Amino acid sequence: MKPEFICIGAQKAGTTWLYARLNSHPEFSMPPKKEIHYFDRSPNCPSPNDLAVTKASKRLKDPEYALRACGKVLQSLVTGNLREARWWSRYYFKDYSDAWYRSLFELESGITGDITPSYSILEDADIARLHAVAPEAKLIFLLRNPIERAWSMYRFREKFGGAIDLDNLDEFKTFVESHSQTARSDYLRTIDRYLRYHDSDQMLLGFYDALSEQPEALLSALLTHLGAKNTEHRQGLEQFENKSRQIEMPQAYRDYLESRYRDEMEQLAERYGGYAARWLCPAPAADALQPGLPPAVVRP
Repeated sequence: MKPEFICIGAQKAGTTWLYARLNSHPEFSMPPKKEIHYFDRSPNCPSPNDLAVTKASKRLKDPEYALRACGKVLQSLVTGNLREARWWSRYYFKDYSDAWYRSLFELESGITGDITPSYSILEDADIARLHAVAPEAKLIFLLRNPIERAWSMYRFREKFGGAIDLDNLDEFKTFVESHSQTARSDYLRTIDRYLRYHDSDQMLLGFYDALSEQPEALLSALLTHLGAKNTEHRQGLEQFENKSRQIEMPQAYRDYLESRYRDEMEQLAERYGGYAARWLCPAPAADALQPGLPPAVVRP
């Protein structure tokens, strides 16, 4: 049953890297759009979403939407990519439904899936629906040190016109404490909610830290989880995707984040050890306590 997998996040934790690696793997046939955003399409969800309007006829009354839809289809036709043209036609010109969602993946011949980081902040009812629509889908949840994830996302706002004011801690706190960002860093909440509806062997947790320290081990474990036969795929392994501009974090910002996330990080370290335990102390001290590289992935 397609899709074979759903990657539920986390934001700024390597999901674009994963999409690029799978998109170049011969056993996978990924949709041309990385993030489908079907299960977080409710207007009440804090993630921005173009799928909130169910009826295609109503969406197409918006000139900007219609222009974008026609442009995607025509661009694919001009390049001779008929498969992609069919996919974009189905994506833009059909009414949204559970059957429609499945149909986006039925066009794909290889292993395929949906990589939407906003699924990490779904409520119980949405997760229950996700399970009902794709009950056999494997789940992947990529985790990143909550402090670094929050700082990376704050910097990432620059790509969308957001200002980075290093002298305005109150503005930064407002961003971090927004509902969207609070939920995105509450990894244990996400894991426990998904496990109410999915078996634990359906889910695999991967660590962003392994992307730079042991990308082969990380990708190999993810490929095995997804049922790929070739788990030694190396194309673009060390190529980071969708990076934010590097800006050193002010000490006051770090102190605030360490205080805010300390309890959650201690719980993660207790449950999973490895990289999660490293988040609590500097690398040299962590290496002394646990020499060698931690596991790139763990089961929930």
